[in-house]
Amino acid sequence: EHAIAEGKDIRILFEPSHCLNADGASVKNTSFAFGAFTPNEIIVTHNSEIKASLTHLTMNDPHYPDKVVYQHVVYSISSADNFLRVTAQVLDAENHKPLAGKVTYTCSILKNGGALIYAK
Repeated sequence: EHAIAEGKDIRILFEPSHCLNADGASVKNTSFAFGAFTPNEIIVTHNSEIKASLTHLTMNDPHYPDKVVYQHVVYSISSADNFLRVTAQVLDAENHKPLAGKVTYTCSILKNGGALIYAK
């Protein structure tokens, strides 16, 4: 939160195999080893939660091969409990309707906890 208030960029790195799914179980069999994101737009809420999102067009979603889709991802960083929550949803590129339900990863922001946040 302090880095953002000082105008610094942050970089979010998460490794889903070290995170929990929405049911509280360990995440297995993801289509990627880790993800990294540098948000351009960030909101800090009154309860010190940091939120950012990204929507991008792709033909590389492993669940929809050779189909143009949007991947919408919301990142929430909670300083209260030291967790990163990543919620992703795939949307149809033609009408923006969801093609599947949301997937959420909850990752501890600790070394080997699944998520790291860097200020630069």
